[in-house]
Amino acid sequence: MLFANVLLLWWAVHRQASVPADCPDRADRPDTAQRGSHLAKCMNRDHQTSPFPAPPPIPSIILLVRILILSHRYTVHVRRWHEGLRGRGLHVRVLVRAGEGAREVYAPPAWAGRCAPLRKGWQALAFLWLLLTFRPRVLHQHWFEVPRLARLFPRRLPLVISVWGADIIRDWSTAERAAARRYAGRAAAVLGTSRFLADAAADVLARPVERLYWGVDVRRFSPRPAEPHADFRVGFFKHLLPKYAPDLVVEAFATVHTEIPTASLHLYGDGERRDALARQAAAHGLADAVYFHGKIPYEAVPAAMAQCDIIVMPSRDASETLGIAALEAQAMGVPVIATEIGGIPEAVQDGVGGLLIPPGDAEALAAALLRLARDSALRARLGRQGRAFIAAHFDWERTLDAMEAVYRRVVGGT
Repeated sequence: MLFANVLLLWWAVHRQASVPADCPDRADRPDTAQRGSHLAKCMNRDHQTSPFPAPPPIPSIILLVRILILSHRYTVHVRRWHEGLRGRGLHVRVLVRAGEGAREVYAPPAWAGRCAPLRKGWQALAFLWLLLTFRPRVLHQHWFEVPRLARLFPRRLPLVISVWGADIIRDWSTAERAAARRYAGRAAAVLGTSRFLADAAADVLARPVERLYWGVDVRRFSPRPAEPHADFRVGFFKHLLPKYAPDLVVEAFATVHTEIPTASLHLYGDGERRDALARQAAAHGLADAVYFHGKIPYEAVPAAMAQCDIIVMPSRDASETLGIAALEAQAMGVPVIATEIGGIPEAVQDGVGGLLIPPGDAEALAAALLRLARDSALRARLGRQGRAFIAAHFDWERTLDAMEAVYRRVVGGT
């Protein structure tokens, strides 16, 4: 029955592949008012018999771009794209493979999420339903893979793919690389969040990949006075995973604490290394100086960063293709110590908003921490320069401008 429903919806989508005369994608309608009424007629249909939640009513305006985002989960980064584009007046829906749904976000219900065949079938039906009811002008896939849904993508619909890091910076078999290149060849645009990642993706996918820097909301992440504190505070804002080297942070901090007994280390994030890190801190006699705050809501990150004197990001894996935490810290006016690997040197310029050190070098990290701890004037200068650097090159509004330009370009080519 499920297979029959998928076939029926697939037939309906492709039967309507050419836009009907009363829909808003034709250029020969006489005036704006009529375009709005036609759009309302096309988009605000009766969804009472649908097994999926009806999209919110679409206002009667000309919509140049309607975006359907495809992602494995509704991550913080996908949510920022969703909310940022919606704030620009674009109409966006998000279809995810797992996790919880939200307004305009379609996620498998609990009964489907527990069974892979049901989940895949639900996702296929949801995708076809959105093609029929939302009528997207662009598909935007976040995280590179060759999805099972690809066979359902209408050829007339432009595909944009954003690559993120570990989806590209990994070992590829010959067969995987060939399949990836065939699939990427269908895309109207492939985007990378740094020049390092764009070059790596172009090599894997054998096609041009555009650099589109991730941005920071410089109004939310802005310098603010910290609460008075006597200790010297070092912050770490990453998952507690080996690739981000939290063990290196604890090891280097042990040296710093010997020299500056009032220093404290604050780890924000969770992950598989938490218990091991707690044992490592205890072994160094740091149980009272190392604080595990766990994962905090994204909205609480600016306030937490403001309480830190330095933020460290000593990643040891090249899949760290930009370093968002480093961007956000500099926007806050907090200097950063990071490793010279992957795309991090694009996010942190040595001597501008922070200091760069070799990856995997605990002694270099400890030396950089002590240097900044003992030189408040240097910290202040790096903080000012880092803020100016982020405002000039990584403002979120500029990122949204660039993404809108990509959408309008690929739509204009259809």
